[in-house]
Amino acid sequence: CGDGVCNPDSNTCQTCFNDAHCGDGSACVNNECFVLPDGGTCDTPIAYAVGDIAIGTVAQGLPNQQGSCGGAASPQTVYRFVPDVDGPVCFQTRGSQFDTVLYARGTACTGEAAEELACNDNSRFTGNFRSSFALDSVEGSEYFIFVDGFRGVREGRTNFVLTSRAGACDGDPIPVCADD
Repeated sequence: CGDGVCNPDSNTCQTCFNDAHCGDGSACVNNECFVLPDGGTCDTPIAYAVGDIAIGTVAQGLPNQQGSCGGAASPQTVYRFVPDVDGPVCFQTRGSQFDTVLYARGTACTGEAAEELACNDNSRFTGNFRSSFALDSVEGSEYFIFVDGFRGVREGRTNFVLTSRAGACDGDPIPVCADD
């Protein structure tokens, strides 16, 4: 196979077909090796609270999930959200550098138990190609918020901004205030 490994199941040459072919700190996803991020995956989601301004990048995310409204071609970053009160919470990606897809899962991050609760691509609330949704949250429940890209991301255009506020996604978009 030259530089790759032979997959005995399909008898094809690939970069990898399991994580052992990628080395420490990497994972095999769709027969390609990806460096695992320090956080932002289903195994290590980043803690998030209402009102946080999360500035991140999907450059190191893994392209192994997608919402019902898109995201298969792009890496994503995963946040873990546990509300301290019942009620709707508006999430948005206004201020991001690329065409985002935003979706939420409850019960579990992946697998059959993962239930998609919201998914949005191109919200009128945020304008242009940014996303938003209101999640009806229950105090103490665990939710996973995915920031993803619709068609993939261009090199150098991988940064996003995730913000939120209590209530519905109506009226003015959530202000995005950040030093950088």
